[in-house]
Amino acid sequence: MSKILYFLFLTVSINTFGQFKADSTYKPLDVAILLYDGVELLDFAGPGEVFQQANFNGKDAFNVYTCGINSNKIISQSFLNITTQYIIDDCPMPDILILPGGNNLALVNNEILIAWISKVNEKAEFVLSVCNGLNLLAKTGDLDGMTATSHYGAIENLIKTYPKINIVTGKRFVDNGRIITTEGVSAGIDGSLYLLYKMFNMEVANDVAKIMMYNWKPETLDYLVTQKEDTLFEKRISGFTWMPDGNAIILNVMKNDKTGKTPPITRKFKFSVSSKTVELLPIVGGGLAVSPNGNSVAYIKQVNGKDQIYHYNLTQKQDKLLVNDTLKKYAVSWSSDGNNIVYNIQIGKGPNAKVEICTYSIRKNKIKQITKNTGFKCYTPIWNTKNDKIVYTSEKGDQRDQIYLTDKNGSFHTNITNDTTTHNYSPYWLDETTIIYIQSPENIMTMKIDGSHKQIIHGINTTQFKFNSATNSIIYSDADENLMIADLESKTKKILIYQNQLNALFSESYFEE
Repeated sequence: MSKILYFLFLTVSINTFGQFKADSTYKPLDVAILLYDGVELLDFAGPGEVFQQANFNGKDAFNVYTCGINSNKIISQSFLNITTQYIIDDCPMPDILILPGGNNLALVNNEILIAWISKVNEKAEFVLSVCNGLNLLAKTGDLDGMTATSHYGAIENLIKTYPKINIVTGKRFVDNGRIITTEGVSAGIDGSLYLLYKMFNMEVANDVAKIMMYNWKPETLDYLVTQKEDTLFEKRISGFTWMPDGNAIILNVMKNDKTGKTPPITRKFKFSVSSKTVELLPIVGGGLAVSPNGNSVAYIKQVNGKDQIYHYNLTQKQDKLLVNDTLKKYAVSWSSDGNNIVYNIQIGKGPNAKVEICTYSIRKNKIKQITKNTGFKCYTPIWNTKNDKIVYTSEKGDQRDQIYLTDKNGSFHTNITNDTTTHNYSPYWLDETTIIYIQSPENIMTMKIDGSHKQIIHGINTTQFKFNSATNSIIYSDADENLMIADLESKTKKILIYQNQLNALFSESYFEE
């Protein structure tokens, strides 16, 4: 992955909003290793060494800690006394959970432990079992219908005990997407190195193997990936918008045919920020905008070759037609009271086509065009979340786009950026009097709508972002097409969805026609 560059914009007329911390370019992920009396030493020490040694962009890739069950005093293989940092009652929720093998058959009857493992599995990015650590994961039922492997000495019992799991032998490890199971003892090292490759790249994995002086040759390993990536297709997040409370994001995920023989397939998902689970939404269209109360989504749908604006109720799961005419439409935004929407229309075709802004009153079923004959194209209108002010991008064709301010009636149009040096576009409201926007090439800026207090947000560079006022956070795509989330108050950021996790998160079943 390419490193994120920090652009320092030195000018006396612009202040610094705040530098995002350099160490927040990548925030170490938490790795919890479950330990118990009789745990196999190399089962946990091998993966522990791999994740502890991993480095990404000059920083520790992981924060590794151990977790006991009822006590933090553990004896491994009758000779090694260990004190864990946590027990399951106070263990922080990890991004990755390691389940090593050992004398654990009695533990499958520990209902509190099994419930904890299942809870972690719901929220963690990945779960890795080593050897007969599979016993504990299998007991949760979360592996039912999947394929898994374990130590050859545990296979027979696993097959008898868990008939709903396809237990295989002769595979060094099995990748089910989020859950990776490995054979015994040293196989945990291979599975862990593979996970580094899967999360980052081969260079990261090879560097760790070199430090450990481990003769890792993945091309010689016999392993199984049950969710293989189709090399002729790729998935990418092409659009996103917040739910108003900041707890979820609506994503537009596109599956592209690299050969160009078939058209792209797009799906809409509701993605939970905390649990990182997805829900497929039956919305076929673009320009998504969530209502202020979070109950519905306005979007543009093509019907018989015409753009129509629909309203989808997320609770009732019903569609309703709002605007039906022959004009091309895009870029929908809601008014603060949820009774109106603002959107773009296109009049004419080709480079001379006009792009104007209309408002639509849902209660009155009335359309009003608020820009007309302005001499430039008016894009991406965004309604203020507290009042009737609207900001939008104006394009004059001189490669110097500006941001304008108006109101719901279009009674005035004021250039608030007044920047003749570069592009300014994609404005959003920070509050009643402040906007956040992109200044070309990839700078995120804030300013008051009277043109004062222009500030750069250092450490974030993108051409696409969305702001959420409830959490004071933005989501954006980075240079590697990862979906990032940045907290503007704490000046921290992290990867929310890795680009190379898309195939596992959005399985092929979602894209079946």
